[in-house]
Amino acid sequence: MNKDTVGLTSKTSAAARAHESKRPDRLFLDPLASIYSSQDADEVDASNGEETSSAQRTRFRTKFANVVLRSSSLLNLGTGWLTGMYMRKIYLDIAVRTRFLDDIVQKNMTNVRQIVLLACGGDFRPYRLPSLHTMAPSSCPTFYLLDVPHVLKYRQKCFTQLDMPATTPCSVVEIPGNLSNENWSRMLRETGFDVYQPTLWLAEGFLHYLTEQQIALLFNRIRQLSLSKQTSIAFDLVSSRFQSTMRRAVAHDIFQFALDHENDVHRIFSGLGCYDIECTSFQELGAMYGRKISRDRSFVVEAKMHPANT
Repeated sequence: MNKDTVGLTSKTSAAARAHESKRPDRLFLDPLASIYSSQDADEVDASNGEETSSAQRTRFRTKFANVVLRSSSLLNLGTGWLTGMYMRKIYLDIAVRTRFLDDIVQKNMTNVRQIVLLACGGDFRPYRLPSLHTMAPSSCPTFYLLDVPHVLKYRQKCFTQLDMPATTPCSVVEIPGNLSNENWSRMLRETGFDVYQPTLWLAEGFLHYLTEQQIALLFNRIRQLSLSKQTSIAFDLVSSRFQSTMRRAVAHDIFQFALDHENDVHRIFSGLGCYDIECTSFQELGAMYGRKISRDRSFVVEAKMHPANT
């Protein structure tokens, strides 16, 4: 993933959560989302320390908007209106995804001792999930948040802009690392992660940036770190339609992985050590939470994982 994409995708997801948080019938409340999506990140957007200019971000957005316009029959309504309409659809997709994964996390909190947020970006679940604040600290799982160093640095800036400190009864460990190499697994263990403890792994808005081979390597490392039989994982998938749209938008394959059919999800991920695989379509999520969503995303998946030695 290039440096421009890191900032845009992470902040777009946060903007969607901020938008949902303002609704009277909101599905969740995320006080940090508006800060994460709006604060200036130029000095921390690039992993090599270089500044990412506003012009670069504008070019990305313009390319995306132009593709939407070319593929739409509503050209006479204007770029601003159409782009806004399309972004609202993206926001609703992300909102139902967030809420469903919230429910999965909260359902598992009494069964696991560790929750790992892969490529966490602007995910502030350890601070905002309501059920956490009813738990005694001794009962709370430890949250491990993994992302590249500049993203974690950007996250920390958000806390300084709150009127009241963000609190959580849980232990939260942030680990700067690149999930494309093996160092992150070593760093995770060095910060206290216990491979024998029941663990929930969460990969939200992440797997579509990886190739199938990279996903296989990631899942193999997760299984090596998950020797408890009470290990599970939750993730979401995009559709090939969205993959094609983004390919036209940026003139390269920004989304490397997409699946449209549930049987393909079972076939691929059972081969990666998953079992008891449950697929919930985004259409189901829209009906469940009362939101009209797009056809850009296919499934949210929850599965148990075999340890690597089985």
